[in-house]
Amino acid sequence: MLFNMPVDAVNTNNGAQGMGLRPLRSWYFGFNIADVGIAFNRRHTAGLFTGVGIGWNNFSWNNDITIEYDPENVVYTVVPIDPNKVVKNTKNGALFLQVPLMLEIRPTRHMYIDAGVTGGLRFAQWNRVKFADGSQIKNYYSAKVNQFKLDASLRVGGDYIGFFANYALLPLFDMSDTKVHPVSFGFSVNF
Repeated sequence: MLFNMPVDAVNTNNGAQGMGLRPLRSWYFGFNIADVGIAFNRRHTAGLFTGVGIGWNNFSWNNDITIEYDPENVVYTVVPIDPNKVVKNTKNGALFLQVPLMLEIRPTRHMYIDAGVTGGLRFAQWNRVKFADGSQIKNYYSAKVNQFKLDASLRVGGDYIGFFANYALLPLFDMSDTKVHPVSFGFSVNF
């Protein structure tokens, strides 16, 4: 489990004042279903591993924005939702099938350092906007969040607990004028 933070969002469309991420309400959760390792030596001090897992990204925004698709211009834009309503909460989320490819070094028997990439294929996403009057908008769609993801990944840990950091090499949103590359970091439980 970890926090998500877009680091280089640039918004240049329709007067949007930026996305305004709420870091403590934006998180990532990942679960490895299976992994396979190949040791480079008999002592298992270095090797390569891969596997399959599920990653869930959730982003919560301060600003009253949503992402809209214009089929005539084939562009995505970040726009204010409704100037006549007070927005309480705006969230975007995506679920990915993930495959890591990591080089692992074990300086001691109970410690590991992993570095590599994690690729992903999006198979679900959603957008939810809650208003102060209690009404809400929910959208489940197949556009906007990029279909694929590729993260540079670093993991360090021991037998039961570890820490990790990911930087998205591909932008989160499939938009030409808004580039958002999330950084996610946190801790992992190893079993």
